[in-house]
Amino acid sequence: MLEKESKALVITSEAVSNITVAWNKTVEALLETSSLLVSYSQQGNWRSIKLELESRGIMGSSVISMMLGIGNNEHLRKPEVKSLLPPSYSALYQLSKLDDDVIDVKIENEELSPALTVEQARGWAHPLRTVTTRPAGSLTRLPADQITLSIPFGMNSADKASLISDLDQLLVKYAGVTLK
Repeated sequence: MLEKESKALVITSEAVSNITVAWNKTVEALLETSSLLVSYSQQGNWRSIKLELESRGIMGSSVISMMLGIGNNEHLRKPEVKSLLPPSYSALYQLSKLDDDVIDVKIENEELSPALTVEQARGWAHPLRTVTTRPAGSLTRLPADQITLSIPFGMNSADKASLISDLDQLLVKYAGVTLK
């Protein structure tokens, strides 16, 4: 009986090890892709490369934009950080917007892990974001070119997440715009 249990532990350990290696390859591939995009974005033919990626359906402009954000963050490539990254380009993009010090504190507090969700990472990147509810489609202009966007009460969580993702893309497109 002891031999069976010992064999099962070895098989379990091997399975976990194999899955971990494959999981980490995903992070490595995302970081490599983001580095390639940054490198090619510096070339004179970047526009044609980007258009070709989009026209072939390899990745859309929003994904390219997020990957460029990831690729421009060297801190994410440090071994002590990389080993804790989630295999999600959306989560990595949110992390790429954080100051290095914030990421280091998250590591110290054991909050950064491969299990980190996009929503958690988004919360770290936009801790002051608030959502208000008003009638559907209402948009209010505030002083100093501030805009309040109200989300309808009945909007489901998937649509809310999609809207927030779209708003994040606006942040990338328009430098200096912030969300609170």
